[in-house]
Amino acid sequence: WRRDPAADPARVLGPLRRPCERAFSVDELYEFLFVAPYRALVRLVRFTDDEVVDAYVRGSGVLARLAGAGLRLTQTGNVQTYLTGLLAGVVLIAISVVMAQ
Repeated sequence: WRRDPAADPARVLGPLRRPCERAFSVDELYEFLFVAPYRALVRLVRFTDDEVVDAYVRGSGVLARLAGAGLRLTQTGNVQTYLTGLLAGVVLIAISVVMAQ
């Protein structure tokens, strides 16, 4: 049929030749029914993961870093400072116990 176009088997199909060449548009239908909705779902899941879940993870890391920076300021190595803080805490607890009665 390559040498003789009249012997081409596709000519026998007549008006069905075009749909057969395009595989009855099954690929386009599959793309529309399955692939496109799946890609939309993937974009939604990716957005949720990147913008929501990762935001909480990054936020917890920032919170830990800030807490560490704050605690670093209290760690001076000076025992007198630690005892003063301890005494102030005991006094505050004693005052709150007396006021609660």
